[in-house]
Amino acid sequence: MPSTSDSPATKAGNTLLQRMMNSDIPKTHFFRLLTIPHVAQPDLSSAITSQEDEDAMEMLPQSFAKEESQDPLNPLASPVWRPSGAWKWITGMGIRACKNVVTLSCDKKSSLYFGTGTIATEIKTESVQFLCKTWPLDANMKEFVTEVALHKCQMRALAGTYVPTVIGVFTGVGIANMLMELPHQAFWLQASTDMPDVLKKRCVEAFEKLHAAGILHGSPHLRHLLIGGDARVTIMNFERSRVLEPVSNAHISQAKADAAELRLEMRKVKYQLDYDDARVKEKEKWERYKARFEYSKREVLREAMDPPSYVPPVLEVLEEDVLDPPIDTRRVKSWAPERSYSSARFVVPTITPEAFASAVEKFIANIRRLEREGDGPPPSRSPSPDPPPMQSFRDQSLVDQDPKPSSPEKTPAPRRSSRKRRNAPDDADSPPKRRKTFIICPPLPITPAATMESAASPLPKSITVESFVGSSPTISNHDAGVYF
Repeated sequence: MPSTSDSPATKAGNTLLQRMMNSDIPKTHFFRLLTIPHVAQPDLSSAITSQEDEDAMEMLPQSFAKEESQDPLNPLASPVWRPSGAWKWITGMGIRACKNVVTLSCDKKSSLYFGTGTIATEIKTESVQFLCKTWPLDANMKEFVTEVALHKCQMRALAGTYVPTVIGVFTGVGIANMLMELPHQAFWLQASTDMPDVLKKRCVEAFEKLHAAGILHGSPHLRHLLIGGDARVTIMNFERSRVLEPVSNAHISQAKADAAELRLEMRKVKYQLDYDDARVKEKEKWERYKARFEYSKREVLREAMDPPSYVPPVLEVLEEDVLDPPIDTRRVKSWAPERSYSSARFVVPTITPEAFASAVEKFIANIRRLEREGDGPPPSRSPSPDPPPMQSFRDQSLVDQDPKPSSPEKTPAPRRSSRKRRNAPDDADSPPKRRKTFIICPPLPITPAATMESAASPLPKSITVESFVGSSPTISNHDAGVYF
């Protein structure tokens, strides 16, 4: 029996990718990773589509247990997440035959994997592919609360365009699961410093939109920026996020950020991407500071030695250096991705090699068009409408308020009299005023981001585990940063 790599579809896809690799596309790691042929795995595809063990694992919507009052308006009787828009029809339903196909990341607090499942209705059974982020159920689920609350409140308008669309929040044995739509139906890549400038610009614009919504990501890293096959950027992982205007009630509180932290985070993002020569600009900013500092020291000594009539000139400071103070280059270098970081590519396992090659060809053509014609608004896959605000996370009174603060009334400035005070000395008789030299002291060390000890209140103890979901063996194939 011929292998899958010898099939006509695989050969056609590989030939197309080889032709693209031999074309005039840049010979960078980004494009080499993009054009590595995709090898289909029939065993994996059949395992994904098989429904023989559909009753073995199941996720049900996670909710808070009702109190003794059994009041339907009680916020604790509400589910953690109410699906809406394109996913409104799954309200109250569970995900059956859930499978952890490929684990994408894993740490002590959470893990992310590509998974599949089925949703059974009265008419038919729908298959669904998703990204699932899981957290352990414990007494203090601040990372889970922080991320879910952002998706319910500040990031509602960004869902499906700059952040993932949440399918629902489900429960399992000892874990909470947040299911999200895929960044793209064919493939996606992690951001890298050698990708085209038009993609770097989109990454910066995505963070600008995030900051415009008053959200500090808290952990800006290239691995959290996913480039979809449609050149759309998706920001992931909001466990350390904080907001400019926190909303809180009895069950949740959000950590506060300030505008200076947002500006500093944007500098970090541009530095990691090396967008618009950001690394050179940070170095020049520090060099200007050192020159001002040395100049000020010399002028102080000269002012002490020269007669009182000497007026030292004041060295002008650029406005950008006042708004964004310079930082020692030794600290700025720590913003760059670690040397061990290498961007990875993920291909949806059910896609054929020929379809993948066609998607890559369209992706490259889209990049060239954007470079030639300029970038417009980012594409969107018709994101689901905003999920309705939940009483368990946010007071309705806060939702109904106008998000735009009313501008304070301007009070007229007091008028100054142009008349000269009586017995006031003439300007000609007054001694000349000496201008002080502005000493540019070393910049104060920027304290690390506030710890998240008070970022989120623990979930109520009445939370219950409503269903069972086992952990299936992870099926993966990691080769030079390529997933399938």
